[in-house]
Amino acid sequence: IRGNTRTRDYVIRREFDLSEGDAFNQLAITRAKRRLEALGYFSKVNIGTQPGSSADRVVIVVDVEDQSTGSFGIGAGYAANDGVVLEASIEEKNFLGRGQYIRVAAGAGENDAQTYSLNFTEPYFLGYRLAAGFDVFKSQSSSEDYYEYNEQGFTLRVTAPITEELATTLRYTYKQIEYSGEGSWTTGLSQPYIDLVNGGKYEQSIIGQTFTYNTLDSMTLPREGIYATVTHEFAGLGGDSEYYKIYGRARYFHLLSDEMDLIGQIAVGAGHVVATGDKLNVFDQFTIGGRQIRGFESDGIGPRMPNGDTLGGTTYFTASAELSVPMPALPQDFGLRASVFADAGTLYGNEVANSAGAVGTDSALRASVGAGITWASPFGALRFDYAVPVVKEDYDQEQRFRFSMANQF
Repeated sequence: IRGNTRTRDYVIRREFDLSEGDAFNQLAITRAKRRLEALGYFSKVNIGTQPGSSADRVVIVVDVEDQSTGSFGIGAGYAANDGVVLEASIEEKNFLGRGQYIRVAAGAGENDAQTYSLNFTEPYFLGYRLAAGFDVFKSQSSSEDYYEYNEQGFTLRVTAPITEELATTLRYTYKQIEYSGEGSWTTGLSQPYIDLVNGGKYEQSIIGQTFTYNTLDSMTLPREGIYATVTHEFAGLGGDSEYYKIYGRARYFHLLSDEMDLIGQIAVGAGHVVATGDKLNVFDQFTIGGRQIRGFESDGIGPRMPNGDTLGGTTYFTASAELSVPMPALPQDFGLRASVFADAGTLYGNEVANSAGAVGTDSALRASVGAGITWASPFGALRFDYAVPVVKEDYDQEQRFRFSMANQF
């Protein structure tokens, strides 16, 4: 192994399904090269051979070149009700050259909105090809003058490969949720949709499984392949939530013109949740918006109370189409790409108890069109989008500008 000035030798060796003394296997070497390139740790990976100690032996030579694996990310959005919301993150995909992943993020906005998170992954837990890790998170927000919302918890997870393209992840999440303040649930409504039992404090205990199918040629700028996930969750091992939830998303990339480097992509998503106990809580349902249908706030569509509070929904469908090309009249080395897109989707259904008077429970379609610029900056891939809703409801909440990390797999 040559050329690795930062990455440890064992991080490279463990991607090979053979070791010294094994029979030479060109298929295993090709597979190892593909794995090493997919790590994103190296700008160059070459694997060759040299004569060994005898005629029936060869030496496998791995030449690599380390590249920067750390990034600093910033994200921003603007909404009429919440003002500017900012997030900053530091990410390292090859921590101390050990192949470990770590990310620290913090965000803030108006109305006392704050978010904090820490993510860590060990890709070869106990020497096996098991990616084990944890996530710790904390956030707080408010619904203008109605209530304050606080959430904190952790997730434990482990991912195991099934095939080269298919993997499964098992996770356990524990979450504490608290509503406080003098809210609209106590005035103007015949019954509260947020049940202030135990002082508005709730707990969630969730087990889940995700299947991931990945044939992308690159995780930073994919030109060919499919990235798809399907997740199902069960809440009810203790806590105040009892439901079964299934949701998924698939993205297909295709290089439409090699000469123009014109990349097309199509994405679809869907989800459904059902109560396994007496009822669903407001925080058990799906909320979607700007991440799936650009031009809206993060939870800007779907069922909500007359005062604007989001209820979420039991079912959603989304679809998106996008074209991207290098920015005209600029060298490709600048890393600037322009894109145009169209998004559509719906979120409907409501099983939250005591939410009389809710609007948006039907399956009305929302749609938007827009354009964006992506920059492969030294701090990581950044993206700016401007989207205009072309199909919407009067009670939806818009957010036309969005500035964020580009890849959201």
